[in-house]
Amino acid sequence: MRFGAATVVASVFLMSCGGGGATGGAKVDAQAALTDLIVEKPSAAQAGSKTSDVSCSGPAPSEFGSGELCVDSGYRQDSKFSFANWGNYQYTGDTFNADEFVTLFGAANVCISGTAENCVLTTKSQARLDLLNKQVAGGRCEGMVVMSALLAAGAVKLEDLQPGAKSVSDLDPNDPKLLKQINYWWATQFSPKVLADTEIIRGKGIKGVLDGALKGLRKGVFATMGIYTKSSGHALLPVGVTRASDGTFNIIVYDSNLPDQLSRVVIDPVKETWIYLEGAVTPGQATGGWSGTSGTIELTPLISREGGSACEFCDDKSASQVEVNAQLIPLPAGELFNSLFKPAAE
Repeated sequence: MRFGAATVVASVFLMSCGGGGATGGAKVDAQAALTDLIVEKPSAAQAGSKTSDVSCSGPAPSEFGSGELCVDSGYRQDSKFSFANWGNYQYTGDTFNADEFVTLFGAANVCISGTAENCVLTTKSQARLDLLNKQVAGGRCEGMVVMSALLAAGAVKLEDLQPGAKSVSDLDPNDPKLLKQINYWWATQFSPKVLADTEIIRGKGIKGVLDGALKGLRKGVFATMGIYTKSSGHALLPVGVTRASDGTFNIIVYDSNLPDQLSRVVIDPVKETWIYLEGAVTPGQATGGWSGTSGTIELTPLISREGGSACEFCDDKSASQVEVNAQLIPLPAGELFNSLFKPAAE
C-alpha cells in the first residue's frame, strides 16, 4: 500500500503494494540538502531537447542493463531484502501495533498516562491504530523500501537488527524487531511533512523527478519514489540512473515485490511520461505495465521522515479498552539522518 497526496488518488486507499548514499564526508545541513534536492528549475532534459544536459558516460553495470551510466549509488542485490512484500498477515508480529504507534506520535499524545510504560491508548488512538492495521494489510512496500534505504545508507545497522547478518539479504522476516521497523517506516507516509515535501517535488513534473533522482543520488541522498494510477499506487527505491540512446532515462529501482532483480522506470523528459513495465498491483501477480504523466510520479527524501508525525487526533484523553507495554522502536538519531547527506562529488 502506498498512500499519497496527489489529487488523482487523494481519497483512495491504494492497494498497489499488494498487499547509496554512504555515510561520512563533510557534514551537510539536512534541510539545506533537501532544499537543494527540491530544485526550482530542473536542469535535466530541458523542454524540446532529446537528451539531458546532465553528465552521463561509460557503460552501466550489468545489473542496470544497457545504456550510459548517469549515477550509481552502489546499491546491489545484497542490499535488498530476500523476501518479497506481502499483503494481509504472513509473519508473527507483522501487525501495526502500539509500539510503532507510540514511537510515531509520542506517548504523551496517545497514552492516557502520557508514558510508554504500561500505556493505555486513548479511544481515538486505538481507532486510528485499528485503521492503520486495515491499511497495512494492503502491503508494506513503503516500509520495506525506506528500511532498505536506511540500511544501505548506514543509518540503521544490521547488527542492531539481527546479530550475525552480513547483508540486508540475510535478514529474517520472522524477526519481530525487523517487522516493527518496517511497519513504523510504512506509517511515516501519512506524516504531514512527508506529504508536503512530496507534493513540492511532484509539482515539478517528470523533469523535476528525474532531476531530483540525479541530484539526490549524486549527493548520497536516497529518496523513495511513488507512482500512481487512478486506483493504485506503489513505492519504489531509486538506486541509479542510466540514459538510453533515444534520450529516455532509466531510473533503476528496488521494487519490494521483486526481490530477485533491480527494475527500471523509463522516463521520457520530452514527452513528459513514465512507464514501469515490471510493476505488480499485488505481490506475485503480473501486470501489463503502469504508465503516467507529470503529477503521477513523485520523490520523498528520507530526511522528510525524521521526527515521527504530527497527531491531529491527540486531544482526546479518554481511555480505550486496550492496554499495552510499548517497547519503543530504536530510530536513527538526528545526526545519522544528517549523515545521509554528503557534498556532491564535483
